[in-house]
Amino acid sequence: MRIAKHPLGPGHVILSRDLLPCYIANMCGMAGEMAVMFFVPLYFQAVEGLSATATGSMLVPSTIAGMSGSLAGGWVIKRTGKFYWPTVASFGVLFLSMMPLVGSVWCRSLFGVNSAFVVSAAGNGGGITTILIALLANAATEDSAVAIACSYLFRSLGSSVGVGISSAVLQQVLREQLSHRIGNDDDAGQIEEKVRQSLDAIKELPPLVAEQVRSSYRVAIMGSLAPPLCFGLVCFLATFWVKEKPLNRR
Repeated sequence: MRIAKHPLGPGHVILSRDLLPCYIANMCGMAGEMAVMFFVPLYFQAVEGLSATATGSMLVPSTIAGMSGSLAGGWVIKRTGKFYWPTVASFGVLFLSMMPLVGSVWCRSLFGVNSAFVVSAAGNGGGITTILIALLANAATEDSAVAIACSYLFRSLGSSVGVGISSAVLQQVLREQLSHRIGNDDDAGQIEEKVRQSLDAIKELPPLVAEQVRSSYRVAIMGSLAPPLCFGLVCFLATFWVKEKPLNRR
């Protein structure tokens, strides 16, 4: 802002009252959804004991839901000419789906986890589309290209931050849970190392130890979903500051 003659993200574009809520929603929404997308498959394998193939098949509905949500968001905007309420609704669905997701992990409900994951993917898919339209509608014509570039910058930043923070939480909680449940720090450390190298190592453990490891992962994954819940809340609140503007055909 003060040194570069041609900054990648000019201050009047990033800090604009009309554009900043779009960037915040973009970043926090992607941070929450990417963390969920990263750790739900881990739940399928580490807690439920599903194979990699079965886990991959469980992700197909969420992929379809994300695509459908994106198409639906565009269709609603085309029919109504409005993007404010579709954006609020989409990211509201993303945020609200995370609470039953955490509860389903706690209850070890495979159907509940997958259902909540599908709903969150649909909400995020719709929000990605509608928030982009909101960004373009609020940006000046000459700033459109830079505004879009900045939106992808914030989206990529959100992905990295979301997964990074949730990973740190998961590793810390998992280490504490294994140490508490297994008792011997050396044994817990060895088991953690084996499981981190391959989740199939859980199946090779004695039944009682394997169950303790799965329970440890369940609690750790619940902890890893706390940051996405916070990101989802910030994203949802940011959408209320998005300004509705008429969409003119150009």
